[in-house]
Amino acid sequence: MFPYQVGGSTGHVSFKLAEAIPQLRCIVQDLPTSASQFEAARPAALADRVKFQAHDFFKEQPVRGADVYFLRRILHDWSDKYVQKIVRALLPAMGPRSRILVNDFVFPQRGQIPWMAERMLTTLDMQMMIGLNSRERSIEEWTQVFVAADPRFQLKSVVQLPGMSEILMEFVLAGTE
Repeated sequence: MFPYQVGGSTGHVSFKLAEAIPQLRCIVQDLPTSASQFEAARPAALADRVKFQAHDFFKEQPVRGADVYFLRRILHDWSDKYVQKIVRALLPAMGPRSRILVNDFVFPQRGQIPWMAERMLTTLDMQMMIGLNSRERSIEEWTQVFVAADPRFQLKSVVQLPGMSEILMEFVLAGTE
């Protein structure tokens, strides 16, 4: 398996995944300014399986046919227009088995969580709007953003671990599996 962590910062998540899954090879992509921090943080034992590649996620994805393009905690920072641009930059590179895994915050339906937690999430949503012109999204809103980027996108699976505020969503292109 060869996934790519797009917008992967210093690679800490890819390091943990590669340590847990010995057959996993990763390329962490981020802006060139993250390269030295990545190299300093990468465990020596992972040097042959976890690499860094400078990449701007608004530009076309240079790595073709990856099993997984992993976007962790980056899309919620952007308005729908820019999320669609990031996702569209992946499209030309996606192969028939490729999928996009999004690990991000998901706004629950009203009344599904205690009112105090809902109030805090609403405050976070307002902060995202004020600070970044973005917002927290429900699963349905995440799906709408992907489908607006390309109507072939389908939400294949959703996983949320107990006690976690984030969800893992798997998007695939219809007709390519």
